[in-house]
Amino acid sequence: MQRISLRNSTLATRLLASAAAVMVMATGIAHAQESAEGQAADDGYVDDGRAIVITARKRSEVAIAVPVSVSTLAPTEITRYNADDLVKIGSLVPQLSIARAGSGNGGLTGIRGVSVTYTDAGVDSPVSSSIDGAQFSRNYLVTVGQFDLERVEVLKGPQALFFGKNSVAGVISLTSAGPTREFKGMIKGGYEFVGDEAYVEGFVSGPLSDTLGARLAVRYSDMQGYFVNRASSIANPFPDTAPGLGTYPGTIDSRREPNARTIAGRLTLAYDPSDDFTATLKVFGSSYRDTNPLSYAQIVYCRTGNVMTGGVIDPFNDCVPDKYTSFGDLPLAGAVGETARNGGKLQTSSDAALVTLDMTKSFGDVFDLSSVTTYFKLDQESIGCFDLTVYCRNSQVNGERNEIFSQEFRGLSSFDSPINFMAGVYYEKGTREYPGDANINSGGAQVLGQDGTVRAWTVLSRVEGETISPFGQLIWDVTPTVQITGGVRYTHEVKQGYVVNTYVNQNLAFGNPLSPAYLRPAGSYLNLRYEDDNWSPEATITWRITPAQTIYGAYRTGYKSGGFSNPGILQNSKTPATMLFGSEDAEGIEVGYKAELFDRRVNFAVTGYRFDFGGLQRGSLDTPTLTFIVRNAAKARTEGVELDLSAYPTPELALRTSIAYNDAKYLSFPGAPCYAATQTGCTLSGGVRTVDLSGTTLARAPKFVATAGFAYDTSIGSGLMFGITGDMKHSSSYLGQDDYNPFSRQRAYQKFNASVKLYSDDERWEFALMGRNLTNEYVVLYTQNATGGPGADQLFGGVDRPREITIQGTFRF
Repeated sequence: MQRISLRNSTLATRLLASAAAVMVMATGIAHAQESAEGQAADDGYVDDGRAIVITARKRSEVAIAVPVSVSTLAPTEITRYNADDLVKIGSLVPQLSIARAGSGNGGLTGIRGVSVTYTDAGVDSPVSSSIDGAQFSRNYLVTVGQFDLERVEVLKGPQALFFGKNSVAGVISLTSAGPTREFKGMIKGGYEFVGDEAYVEGFVSGPLSDTLGARLAVRYSDMQGYFVNRASSIANPFPDTAPGLGTYPGTIDSRREPNARTIAGRLTLAYDPSDDFTATLKVFGSSYRDTNPLSYAQIVYCRTGNVMTGGVIDPFNDCVPDKYTSFGDLPLAGAVGETARNGGKLQTSSDAALVTLDMTKSFGDVFDLSSVTTYFKLDQESIGCFDLTVYCRNSQVNGERNEIFSQEFRGLSSFDSPINFMAGVYYEKGTREYPGDANINSGGAQVLGQDGTVRAWTVLSRVEGETISPFGQLIWDVTPTVQITGGVRYTHEVKQGYVVNTYVNQNLAFGNPLSPAYLRPAGSYLNLRYEDDNWSPEATITWRITPAQTIYGAYRTGYKSGGFSNPGILQNSKTPATMLFGSEDAEGIEVGYKAELFDRRVNFAVTGYRFDFGGLQRGSLDTPTLTFIVRNAAKARTEGVELDLSAYPTPELALRTSIAYNDAKYLSFPGAPCYAATQTGCTLSGGVRTVDLSGTTLARAPKFVATAGFAYDTSIGSGLMFGITGDMKHSSSYLGQDDYNPFSRQRAYQKFNASVKLYSDDERWEFALMGRNLTNEYVVLYTQNATGGPGADQLFGGVDRPREITIQGTFRF
C-alpha cells in the first residue's frame, strides 16, 4: 500500500496567496520598526539576553528566525511550577494535551485536537516525542520522569523532515542539560502538601580534562497521593456467580492514589577534542512504581446515580471527578494462582533505560556531518482493576517490553553560494511484546481452569518493526533576506508479528463472552504483516524583513504508519483482514509572522494554519462483546490562529499571553462507534453499532485556549532578591471521547498558578512557595465507556492533578 501526501493541488496556490497577503500587511510594520530602532535590514541579530534558542531544524537558531510554529519552555519556566513529567509539561503549553493510561499504548498525547485513543497497543501516537535525539511514538514515556532539562520545544503541525517518523500532528522535543565549562552543582528539595509528595533533585557538572566534560543528575520523589481511595471491605453481593467468596477486601492497605515513587538518573559525557569534532554520550535510567495503574482515573459519570457493573451499586463511588476514588484489591479467594504476583494488591512497575550518542564532524566551513545513535529499553507491568470499583470484577495484568535501536546520519552544507542542502537517512529497528490483558476472574464467574487458576485467558502480542527513511532538503537564499526551502522524506516500513492466546480457561460455560466458544484456541497463532511506503514533501518561503522580524509561509505534510491491532482479547472472529489498518497522513499550510518590537521589549508571534488529515486511525471498544476495533475511519481538518505575546516593560517585569482558536472537525466519519445501543442514528452491521459523525468536532479539541501571566523580580537590599509570578489558563469545553458521547463533555475551566521566591542576588540559594491549579479544578483529560455497560450508563476518565502547594529550597555551588 502506498500513500503520497499530495491530495490537493490547490494548496500551493493558497500558500503563495496567503504568504503574499501577510507579507504586504507586514511591510508597513517593518518600515515603522526600522525607523523606531534605527536599524537597517542587513544588520546582524544582536542578542540582548532574552533570545530563545531552539533546535526545531536540528541546528541551534534563535526562535525568531525559524519558520515553524513552536512553543518553548526554558528551564526557569519548567522549574517555576515543578513540571517534572510530561503530563505537567503538557498543562503548560496551549493546545497540547497529555494523559496517562493503564493499558493499550500507555497514554494519550494530542496537539490541536489531533490524538488517538490509547485502548489498542498497536496504534502509535500522532504526536511523537524526541528525547535527546531519540524518537518515540509510544505513550508509556509519560511514566518516565523528566528533569534537568535545558529546554522543551513543542512543534505544532506535521513535521516530516527533521524528526524520524510518526510526527503527523507534531513533536514534543526535550533536550537535557549538558556539562558546564566550570565546576558547578545544584541540589534542591521540596514537599507538596496535597499529595504528600517529597522530592530531591541535584546535579554536579564540570570538566574532567581539557577535552572531556561530565554531568551527573539524579531525582527521587515519593508521593502518598492526591486522591483518596474509599473502598472498604464489603459483603459479596454476587452469591450466584461467586458463592465461595464471602467478602470483598476493599483496599488491602488503606491508601491514597497514586501512591508513587520515582528514581531517575542521567550521566552525560561531552568530548570536544578539536574545533571540528564533538561527541556527547547520555545514559539515562528510571524506575517508577505505584499502587494502581488506573490511580489517576475515576468513574466520572453514571446515568442513574452510582450504578456499577452488573447493576450492583458501589457505595464508595460518587461518579463525579473529585478527590475520591474506589478501587478494591483482588479478592484473594477469587484470585487463585495470581496472588503471588503482588499479594492481591494492584500495582504498576516501569523501568526504562535510554542511551544516546550524538557526534558532529565539521569539514572546514563547508559541510557538517552529524550522527545520532540511540538505544531504548522499557519493561512495564501492571495489575489493574478495570471496572474501577470496590468489587474489582474485571482485573487484568498488562505489560509492555520494548526495545528500539535507531541511527540517523544528517549532513548540512554551508557553501559560499546561494544554494545549499541538507540530506540524511534514518533507520530504526524495534521489538515490542505486549503480554497483556491476562484477565483474572476475581469477582464474576468463579470457575477454576485447567491450570488451577481463575484466569479466563492470557494473550501475547509480539511485533518486530524496521524502518528506513532517507530525507533531503534544498536551501535557496534568493536574496540576503529571502529564503526558499523544499524537501521530502521517504519512508519504508515493515512490521510483522503475531497474536496468540497462550492460555484459555476451558471450564467457562457457553454464553460467557470469555468462554472458549468465543476465544481463539490456545496456541493458535494469528500471524500478521504490514508494509508501507510514503513520500512526505514540504516547502517553505521565509522573509527576514529585518533581523528582528520574520514572516513565512509553509506547505507541510506528515505521515503515521499503519500496522495491526494488538488486542487485549483475541476472539475467534479475528482475522488478519480485521486486524490490519492503514497509514494516516496530513497535508496543509501554515503562515506566520514573528517579531521583536520596540527595541526588543515586545516579542510577538502569530500563526495561521489549515491541515487536512486522512485515514485517521480510530479505535473503539464494543463493551458488551469486549471487542476492540481499529480502522482508518475518518478524515478531519484543523484550522485556526495562534497568537503569542511577551513584553518586558521594565527590567524587573515580564508579561506573557497567548490566545489560540482551533476549529477541529471530522470531514468524514461514517463508521463511528455508537456510545449506546439506543443512540439515535445508529445502525447494526456485523455485530457492531456505528453512526455517521461527519461534521462533528474532534474529541479533546477545545475551540479556545488562552493563557496570561507575569514574572516580577526585584532587589530588596542586603544582597536579597524577591520574585513573584502568576499564570492563568482558560480552556473552552470539549468532548472526552471519539464517539461523541454527550456525557463525556468537560466543561470550560480556568486554572491559576502562582509562586513567590526569596533568593540571593548571585542566585546561589533560593526558597520558593509554588501553587499549581489553585482553583482546584478536576479536569477530565479523556473518557471511555466503562467495561461491562454501554456508554450511556457510565464513563471513566483520566483526571488531571488537582491543587498543588509546594515549598522548595535550592542551593547552587
